[in-house]
Amino acid sequence: MIAVEERPSATAPRAEGSNVLIYAPLGRDADILAGIAREAGANPVVVAGVDGLAAEISKDCVSLIVTEEALDRAMGEALLRHLEGQPSWSALPILALVANAGRTPPGLRLPERALERTELIVLQRPTRTQTLRTALVTLIGSRRRQLKVRDQIEDLGHKERHQSFLLSELDHRVKNLLAKILSILSLTRREANDLETFANAFEARTRALAEAHQMLNGHAEHPGTLRALVENVMAPYRTLAGSNLRIDGPELHLWSKAGLALAMALHELATNASKYGALSRDEGVVTIRWHLADGTLTFEWEERGGPPVGTPTRNSFGTRLLRSYTSMEIGGAAELEFRAEGLRWVLKAPVAQS
Repeated sequence: MIAVEERPSATAPRAEGSNVLIYAPLGRDADILAGIAREAGANPVVVAGVDGLAAEISKDCVSLIVTEEALDRAMGEALLRHLEGQPSWSALPILALVANAGRTPPGLRLPERALERTELIVLQRPTRTQTLRTALVTLIGSRRRQLKVRDQIEDLGHKERHQSFLLSELDHRVKNLLAKILSILSLTRREANDLETFANAFEARTRALAEAHQMLNGHAEHPGTLRALVENVMAPYRTLAGSNLRIDGPELHLWSKAGLALAMALHELATNASKYGALSRDEGVVTIRWHLADGTLTFEWEERGGPPVGTPTRNSFGTRLLRSYTSMEIGGAAELEFRAEGLRWVLKAPVAQS
């Protein structure tokens, strides 16, 4: 059973464009060209004037059809501005219909660097309908290949950012590991009355920490229930009397991705609480509770009895993890509050009911 629904992939390809812009100011040219565009399987968008063209051309159009009457100097300036602002993958497909193919209209007298950012087909009028349709289909195919390249570039960028995040998280986790062990040592030493009690408690907590890290690293194939996950992660920080932790919520089965994301968040919260928050003081208490309502899981971490809390002056890795990464991984939303009486973190995520 998967309790927390998976967020749709951030790198899913976008729908291919189908808009063909038509800038043909005279007579019925625009209507005729619109009909040819429909026959080519495209959606014609007729624009009026340079301003209308500038507004539409920045969208994901697959081609521009323009007649010579529109290819004046103002058109050339607008086209140049657009071409110079295109991303590296883009070469705007243009089908130009002119009276004399041997004479370049002002609107196409562009610098070489700009012409290189186009897929330009110039046809001399009159032109057979089949020729127009074939040229347009060719340009549309070229543009759609460009859009696929765009999606691949964005996908690679997402993967690079994700890899960078994972490397940062690994570095952060390694640095925190010693701090966790020292926190366990300090907590155990405060409450142990003799060496044997200290040794047994310290060993048990260290083993629990190792098991929690095994789950965090993805080696536990089935994290099991949400309660088991919380108990496992928080076991190293529980006092012998158990009074510093209050855990309450229904059983929920988790899949590995949701378990991993929650384990990361709980580790971050517990580490910070043991160093700076409620778990750093004998009288401190952490309450962890969750409930289901209308298909949504609300998971809350609340600290009381620790040192006064202030809002951090910088957006640390841990803050980004708690505010963005965890919720993004499981398709929910998270809120982090630095209240004077103690830190509060609330996660809300959709739940798949069996």
